[in-house]
Amino acid sequence: APATSGSNGVDNTGGGGGGGAVPAATNSGGGGGSGIVILKYRDRGDSGRLFLFTGSGIWNNTINAKTIDYFVVGGGGSGGSDRGGGGGAGGLIFASGHPVTPGTSYTITVGGGAPGATAPTFGTEGSNSVAFGVDAGGGGGGGASGVANPNAGRGSSGAGAAAGTGTAGAGQGGGGVSGAQSPEQGNDGGSGGPTSDIYTSGGGGGAGEAGFQGGPGTAIGSDQTNINYGRGGNGVSYTIEGTTKFYAGGGGGSFNLPTRSGQTPNTLGPNIFKGGLGGGGNGGGNLFPGVLSDGAVGEAGEVNTGGGSGGGAGGSPVSNASQNGGSGVVIIKVTG
Repeated sequence: APATSGSNGVDNTGGGGGGGAVPAATNSGGGGGSGIVILKYRDRGDSGRLFLFTGSGIWNNTINAKTIDYFVVGGGGSGGSDRGGGGGAGGLIFASGHPVTPGTSYTITVGGGAPGATAPTFGTEGSNSVAFGVDAGGGGGGGASGVANPNAGRGSSGAGAAAGTGTAGAGQGGGGVSGAQSPEQGNDGGSGGPTSDIYTSGGGGGAGEAGFQGGPGTAIGSDQTNINYGRGGNGVSYTIEGTTKFYAGGGGGSFNLPTRSGQTPNTLGPNIFKGGLGGGGNGGGNLFPGVLSDGAVGEAGEVNTGGGSGGGAGGSPVSNASQNGGSGVVIIKVTG
């Protein structure tokens, strides 16, 4: 067969060109395919008027919009480990009728969720989301047993406190707004249970309500109707994506032996130590006598909701880590 030149790489793939046969003077290698850049947002339809940013990028106003609605959610905080409190939800900011300039490019920053905490330590706060001149803060990091927590009140939603740890930065839920976040974008985290033999930790604050206290200081009995011990605060629902969805829920607090021998049922109610609506992760824990419930590791916050992660359980024989807080999101709807 006659010698031939190499074929070109396919455009917009970054593929390399094929090598040429000898002699090189007449059979050259093919050219490489052109590269491609994929922006981290999805055009959700509505005649090109709805844009969902799941990661940082640029919004180019090539459709000459003049007004938009925007929805900005910061990254969720992570729960603490070792009897940890739930992580606070990312800050949430919504505005309608915001003016924009046709033909202008706007930088969009989507905050990441906080990394999970390895035992035994407190969680960390999520990263801020920034767009159109507003700054949605990350959620606060949950407390850990016996460790003062500097991150409890630093996020836009406060973090839950660990159980039985007093009042020095860990026993009380974190405040719902840091000094840099004004107006307030979230709610307080719940305080830890007041005793150290049952270990029930507070839930992280959500955009719609505060996190709940870990427990009453006594074993949780069989009547658990409408009890919210350790639950993360619920977020806020919006229909900006075309369907109603909650965002920015707080993570659930952790629990360890919240019921005692002879009590029935040896289960927990549907709301206890659960993450708040809006991507909050459930708290991890153990039931007496050591029966695992939901996993001892706190659940991660849901991606692109700003939900806080659940606190990791602890006690004998091991301490358990938390997982990552949920990343934030920026949604743009063109209205005029």
